[in-house]
Amino acid sequence: MIEARVFCSTRTGPQLLMLGGVHGDEPCGTVALDRLAQELSSGQIELTAGRLTLVPRANPKAGAANERYKDINLNRVMQKHENPHHYEHFIANSICQHVDHVDLVLDLHAVTAPSAPFTFLDWDTPATRSWIKALNVPYALTGWDALYPGETGSTTISYANGKGKTALVVECGQKTNPTTADIAYRIARLTLAHLGLTGPYADDTPPAQTKIVRMTKVVWKETEGKLTGAFENFSPVTAGQVLAQLDNGSTLTADADGVIIMPKATAVMGEEWYYLAVPE
Repeated sequence: MIEARVFCSTRTGPQLLMLGGVHGDEPCGTVALDRLAQELSSGQIELTAGRLTLVPRANPKAGAANERYKDINLNRVMQKHENPHHYEHFIANSICQHVDHVDLVLDLHAVTAPSAPFTFLDWDTPATRSWIKALNVPYALTGWDALYPGETGSTTISYANGKGKTALVVECGQKTNPTTADIAYRIARLTLAHLGLTGPYADDTPPAQTKIVRMTKVVWKETEGKLTGAFENFSPVTAGQVLAQLDNGSTLTADADGVIIMPKATAVMGEEWYYLAVPE
């Protein structure tokens, strides 16, 4: 079971769903949405139009255990399952029901390596671009769907877009950094102001011109080894640079000049280890 907090204005407006904790070891969204719910309940923030649904703990068992997931990655099976047999299948069915009844979805995440906030732009529409601009994030990634062919409908964003909704996932920073929750809260408040559900929100971060970066490769950890450096998200790499040293003596290198995306030094066998990307 997942808990949803619903706030309704007396004025018509957009219907928005915000998700936190889809991955249980990424607490920023949970902390931010709990804070937002408290402020709305106390009247500190007024919902001036529309309806807002908050799900701070989208994967409650994983969150309680501080684990990414219990059975399988929830954000790879985000679709309706007629015969659910994993815990995350049941959770996905519940979340998809919420998505079906709103206009927009914001999904708050975090990454393993140190990182600036970023989002994804595979579903490129004027509404999405306007939303991203309002969030003042330094980067937007494209190319996700091309890296996972045949898996459309399996993430919160692709499911929502497949249902005709406008949706964004925002990676708010490093998941172990407590300030990432403050960034997630800022993203949530800027979203509410941008969509007209609340009044303006003063953003004190320096203005950023969002750079678009195209993801070209996902590297899975299929052999034991380790990354060759303490890579941060968006660290520059050059063609031929050794990125991982494998225990069997071989190496993994960069295909082209670009950046490394979402490097995970703690990845276990069978997990995504890192992505490569080039400027768009």
